[in-house]
Amino acid sequence: MHIDVNEHVMYKIANEPILTYPYPHFFIQSIFPESFYDSMLSNLPPTSKYTSIAETGRVTQGSYKERFIISLPDGIEALDTHQQDFWIELTSWLLGNDFLKLLVDKFRPFIAERFSGSQAKKTSLEPTALLIRDFQNYAITPHPDAPHRLLALMFYMPHDDSTPHIGTSIYRPIDSNPKFEVEAGGHYPRESFKEVKRMDYLPNSFYGFFRTDNSFHGVELVEEPVERNSLLYYIRVKETDS
Repeated sequence: MHIDVNEHVMYKIANEPILTYPYPHFFIQSIFPESFYDSMLSNLPPTSKYTSIAETGRVTQGSYKERFIISLPDGIEALDTHQQDFWIELTSWLLGNDFLKLLVDKFRPFIAERFSGSQAKKTSLEPTALLIRDFQNYAITPHPDAPHRLLALMFYMPHDDSTPHIGTSIYRPIDSNPKFEVEAGGHYPRESFKEVKRMDYLPNSFYGFFRTDNSFHGVELVEEPVERNSLLYYIRVKETDS
């Protein structure tokens, strides 16, 4: 990816304040240069190149049948040549050390707190990226994400600004002492939560958060017959022996 695009994205992220209520997160518009964003849209693969997430083993069999994914970079080889070239270049930067270091530096105080004292472990960080396409009736209930995740970031890729309301929702428990226990990425009933904020699903926008035991987020029911495109990036924490 051209250095001007790299620097544009990194500048935007590095200088965006982190909001801390109800957990650390940010929302950025115009995350890519407009011309590059147009290229992203024109290089989105056809749905036939995506795989139902229910068939990948990532979720319980039969659930989230409205969500389809392409794993990056593994799924790139199934794309047309010009699309391969575009996503290979973007993925090589997105999954590279410079972008990883930027995010670790950005959230360093929260990372230091999470891995301080008795929780300090020998770990490595593994970035992952997925192209995601959701359709009508997609929804996901409030959940904090699995404990092995450190950060989760979502690049929104709509073609226009007609459906801002189908973005990711941030929640907090209604009960200050919730009756449920936070399990490994467990999902919980909507009626136990208050929606605090909904990240607008707008062209070229970007939502990211630091995973905590209360980083509850989800998507309200998508009622429109839409194609909800996004690029998910997350950092996985892996324990090491040395």
